[in-house]
Amino acid sequence: MAQLEPQLQEVLAALAEELDPAVRTLNKMLTQPISPHGVSMTKAEALDGFILARAKYLPRLAKLQKTLCQLRDHEAQIS
Repeated sequence: MAQLEPQLQEVLAALAEELDPAVRTLNKMLTQPISPHGVSMTKAEALDGFILARAKYLPRLAKLQKTLCQLRDHEAQIS
C-alpha cells in the first residue's frame, strides 16, 4: 500500500521528535533533585509536554495500525 511508508515515517518522526524528548524530560524532572539554581521547567510543565506529545503520537500510531491490518486482510484475500 502506498499509504504505509508515509504513515510509518510520521510515527517514527513523532517518536523521535516529540515523544522521546518529552519522555526524557519528564523522566529527568521526576528522578533528579531540583537544582538550587532554579529550573527552567516545572514537573507539571514536563508532564503537560509529555501529554501533548503523546496526544500527537497516538492517532498516528492508530492510523498506521489500521493500515497494517488492512494490508494483512488484503494479503489474506489474495492468497
